[in-house]
Amino acid sequence: MLDAGWFEQPGRNRRLQNCAAAGFSGEYPFASVVAVAEGRGGGWRSASLVVSHIRDMFAEGVAYGVGETLEEAVREAGSELRARRLRGCSATAAAVLGDEVWIAHVGNGRAYVVGREPTRHVTEDHTLDRAMGLEPGDPGYRLRRLDLTRHMAQDPLEVDVEHLTLRKGQSLLLCTFSVWNRLREGRLASLCASPDTAASAAELLARESRARYRIGGGASGVIRLGSFGRPWKRLRLGRKGRRIALALLGLACLTGLGYLVLGPSSRGRGDTDETDGQEEVVSDSFRHLDPEQAFPLITPVDIDTDGVPANRDSVALHAAADSMLAARLPLRTVVLSESELSGLSPDSFDLVPASPIDTLYENGEPGIYCLREDSSIVDGVFRSASELLGLPPPRYVDRLVVVRDADASTFGSYLPEIGEMAASSTAVIVETSRSVAGGRPWIRRFPVYANGDLGMSTSASYCSGSDLDGMPAAMDTSLSAYRAVIIPR
Repeated sequence: MLDAGWFEQPGRNRRLQNCAAAGFSGEYPFASVVAVAEGRGGGWRSASLVVSHIRDMFAEGVAYGVGETLEEAVREAGSELRARRLRGCSATAAAVLGDEVWIAHVGNGRAYVVGREPTRHVTEDHTLDRAMGLEPGDPGYRLRRLDLTRHMAQDPLEVDVEHLTLRKGQSLLLCTFSVWNRLREGRLASLCASPDTAASAAELLARESRARYRIGGGASGVIRLGSFGRPWKRLRLGRKGRRIALALLGLACLTGLGYLVLGPSSRGRGDTDETDGQEEVVSDSFRHLDPEQAFPLITPVDIDTDGVPANRDSVALHAAADSMLAARLPLRTVVLSESELSGLSPDSFDLVPASPIDTLYENGEPGIYCLREDSSIVDGVFRSASELLGLPPPRYVDRLVVVRDADASTFGSYLPEIGEMAASSTAVIVETSRSVAGGRPWIRRFPVYANGDLGMSTSASYCSGSDLDGMPAAMDTSLSAYRAVIIPR
């Protein structure tokens, strides 16, 4: 069984993001490919262009000449960088067909083979420290290992191409410098073998290297041959499949509950068995059993001849929910992005672009963060937006705090004192003309700590959602209050 996965870990500064990962999982006889790339100082456009170009070449279907196609894809990506006048970057890509693997490499990314044998480094670093023969501890070694002697924008471009064969139980790991520089080779094998999927292994590599705390982030890819982890975890049911599974589980629970409730009372003391040739006598307790007592989660609904539910309470409940939804929309939402988000319905979201001034001190993984009290009303809106933007499912927080100039100093002393549990369910939007935290590490305790619309700095601070003891701001439940935060990358 061949499994390929990749993971792109954003860093703590989305403006200086410089790593990217992409791939394509082909079914035999078509090849699969995984690519990682890393630029320098905000070179995400270069890295993203390279990996997407390599991926798209294989998405067209490559069944023969795999090594030649991989080298051609890397060279064409380099030509595209030069045509767009983008800076060079490192790139490491691997294409696999069956058990054969081809690796194309430029720069200081790395590819490792791990498995039953000791971990093996199969690429060469194209860096100045290697060219000068420097060793760890030599003067200038740490700086020279970042200076590339080859990069993707060079003309002519020299590409190293390796060919090897994977055996069952072996894995090929692709890592950018920001990932492999923080991991020992002996640790790579255990990180790769334990997760259930290659994508999980790639994510674990990025997390273990603490790439999220580096400015530019990191990227990793994994190709595995054989069975790893728990095979049944590879079943990708999807949202609809999970709902069906949960519905079947709920039905089984209700059936068991019905058996426990009805079993002892379904036969009275005077009951006789049909095998004795006598008519079965049904107890009065069964005849007069209220369905709501046996199945309290099910409300009987009678249907009139015109198809309208006779249970008017149910109709009124749905009408009330619809009116609440209409009153809440559009949701005033902070967007941590310099570009507009196309596709989001203006009827659902009132998007407010953030004005970042200290992105080094912001905190927040990509996703949509919503107030928990809105979940029962607008859950569908959030989930549709997540799917449209390619983000994880929405994450709900208990409160969203907006800090403005008048209360900046008060919040600067209040926020660090919030308990761990309360902080983990609180999103903070700063709309002040000066820093509230000054980049201190306690902002990492909040799932979101970021700038909003700085043009509102003279307005009053407020909190939407649930209150918290000692909150130095009034609660605001108006339609003009922020209800969500979107972090596209």
